[in-house]
Amino acid sequence: MTQVIMQATTDDEETVLQDAWIEFNEIAEIEPKFFQKTMKDIFAATKTIVLKDDLTNTKIKQQPIEFYVTCIERVPAIVKKNTDLLREIIQLIFQLMIDVDVDIEEDWLKPKEGFRDNENDGEEDNVNFGKSSIDKLISAVGDELTLPILSEITN
Repeated sequence: MTQVIMQATTDDEETVLQDAWIEFNEIAEIEPKFFQKTMKDIFAATKTIVLKDDLTNTKIKQQPIEFYVTCIERVPAIVKKNTDLLREIIQLIFQLMIDVDVDIEEDWLKPKEGFRDNENDGEEDNVNFGKSSIDKLISAVGDELTLPILSEITN
């Protein structure tokens, strides 16, 4: 299954990539233990997708994180015994949150009068998505594991 994602990434097949992540996320919601033994390998193989800068559909960058978080929410043991994996996932979330497009759109440079920065046309931006993901991880595995990692990363 992971090979489909990796091949779609290599071939720049965004539709296939998005569909594959949708399937991964659906399985994670229904049967998260299916991924428990292979989560570290899946993460290692797919984390680069989050940092790709040439995706036309930027929501695809959020899908792997959604998958990791969904699995951890449902089976916290995935990272309770592997805090290095938790640390890497949290670092990846922060990298997504600070990701800035190289090309700045004209609309952003000259916003319409009355523009409010809390409007996002129904799409969740990376910062809010990241905050939500971190909150879910904290709820799933507890403060005792996540707060030291967050402290380490942010200092």
